[in-house]
Amino acid sequence: MTTIAQAGQACPAALKPVNFMPRDIDCVQEADGTIFLRSRTPLRPCRNHLLDYLHHHADHRPDATWLAERRAYGEGWSSITFADARQQVDALTEGLLVRLGDHPANDARLALLGDNSIDYALIMLAAMQARITVVPLSAAYAMPGNDHARLRGLIETAQPTFIFADSVDRFGDALRSLADFGMQVFTRTGGEAWPQAETLAMLRGNPGERVSASRHAIDPLAPARLMFTSGSTGLPKAVIHTQRAMVDAAESLLQVTGVDETKPMVRLDWAPWSHVFGVTNLMLTLIVGGTFYIDDGRPSPDGMARTIRNLREVLPTGYANVPAGFAALVSAMEADATLAARFFNTVDYISYASARLPDDVSERLQALSVAHCGYRLPITSGFGSTETAAAGSFVHWPTASSGLIGLPQPGVELKLVPVGDGRYEVRQRGIGIFPGYHANPVATAAAFDDDGWYRSGDAASFVDPDDIQQGLAFAGRLTEEFKLQTGIFVKVGPLRAEIMAQAGPLIQDIVLCGEGEAYVTALVWLNPMWCGRLAALDPADRAAINANLQVRADLSGALARFNASHTASSERLCRVMLLDEPPCLESGEITDKGTINQALVRRRRADSVAALYAAQPASTLLVLDR
Repeated sequence: MTTIAQAGQACPAALKPVNFMPRDIDCVQEADGTIFLRSRTPLRPCRNHLLDYLHHHADHRPDATWLAERRAYGEGWSSITFADARQQVDALTEGLLVRLGDHPANDARLALLGDNSIDYALIMLAAMQARITVVPLSAAYAMPGNDHARLRGLIETAQPTFIFADSVDRFGDALRSLADFGMQVFTRTGGEAWPQAETLAMLRGNPGERVSASRHAIDPLAPARLMFTSGSTGLPKAVIHTQRAMVDAAESLLQVTGVDETKPMVRLDWAPWSHVFGVTNLMLTLIVGGTFYIDDGRPSPDGMARTIRNLREVLPTGYANVPAGFAALVSAMEADATLAARFFNTVDYISYASARLPDDVSERLQALSVAHCGYRLPITSGFGSTETAAAGSFVHWPTASSGLIGLPQPGVELKLVPVGDGRYEVRQRGIGIFPGYHANPVATAAAFDDDGWYRSGDAASFVDPDDIQQGLAFAGRLTEEFKLQTGIFVKVGPLRAEIMAQAGPLIQDIVLCGEGEAYVTALVWLNPMWCGRLAALDPADRAAINANLQVRADLSGALARFNASHTASSERLCRVMLLDEPPCLESGEITDKGTINQALVRRRRADSVAALYAAQPASTLLVLDR
């Protein structure tokens, strides 16, 4: 397979110039090998909280569009200006303060349940202005047919006073399952499923001095929201984000990418606001006074059709997606020169998250970029977590390579603790770090080392140990690693990335198995769009694609080539099961952002894992040479 270096030789065009912040990193290494990294560039001045930004832009660019969403039935866009947003946020704040009565605002919480929307953003900011902690919840946990046990667990942890459900008809079953918690329900529109709910129109009041007083009383160090983790080791934990942490983390990201109020920002984004990276993307446009188009698409066959439709109408200045989304997008742009020309002549850089961007997708993106604008496109990514309000490290220099996680952002310090093989556990302190998990002191204590550094549980390695300015590369989650019978560790993150790079566009995702076994196996989801096209089959028919002889032969060949260059038992892949059932969002197998929870998949699909190690493997398995 072609490497990035080879792609650069075949495609020597310069990288598109972007006003990234210069790299200036201080590095200190201790005798035990621990390395400390920090940016010498200080964090630029920030406002106290998000409401300050809203009021600033409403005063200085009142008629500029902040948010836009698809109208009903998908025809055209509805939008709201900064001035209108402030007016509606103030009106909703008044209503919330009235309904609080004598209840202390700082002890109240508002759960948010629904898809990204203008109303979702408005009531979220109104709650923050009323000093009510917001609790975004994944809509997947509340879908009809779900037993809602996971949702009840989150509500039990957060104990909200209010809940906003964007549709009572859509979430009626979920709301009935939560009735015993006694929350007051708000919704975008009324519905028969929950007639006692108040609509946002009913909630809005006539704002006066009470609203202004509440905004000026916001404590930057007080909790602004509880963001739930993915729950890889049990029930998701509620991470406390303060007003200050949210602002500092977002401002730091804008600083390294060279974006401020003088440079208009336009984003088209689908990432759910129940995920820290999704809601951070929304905050970026609020902070700099940019425009955020709510993408009603997703990185799925049907969802990407909506995203591509939106890209025909919206010209984003920067674009972010997960690798599966980019894989679908590059295929669409290869077939549509007009779409590609619009995209590459407007976008300054692209960002990916959740997994490494495959080399073949990167190479095809760069070929299109050169063809349509004469430049290669800078590829950025970073490292952060819910516990750090998405702050951490970022690739803020011109590069077309993928797999990097960059260098520390302003205000962030990294502590790299050696774990062997040139890898380091990443620990962090500085801006964005959470003060603890809500109502979980045991987990809070375990999250920090003896010196107060947050322990991410992730590993990184230097791209060039002799030149730290080349940055860090992601080297896997240490908590995902397991031992074979021989006692040898399987480094899941790096191995998974190498297998997916070798298999190219055939594989959508992979879960490695083998804890306590003699050899490594895998549960695999094929890329339905690529493999469906290869086999001339409907991408939605995973079972037919998995059974197709051509698809199986191509995958077996790619994995055989991988094994030929990997002789160690901890690196070779011996058996593979192709899965018909996609990863389950409701159960937590996959996050809203598209990240696979390896441990939970293995637990939930224990029968499939057992079948991988059966004495007589089923004919449906791909059995590779051991």
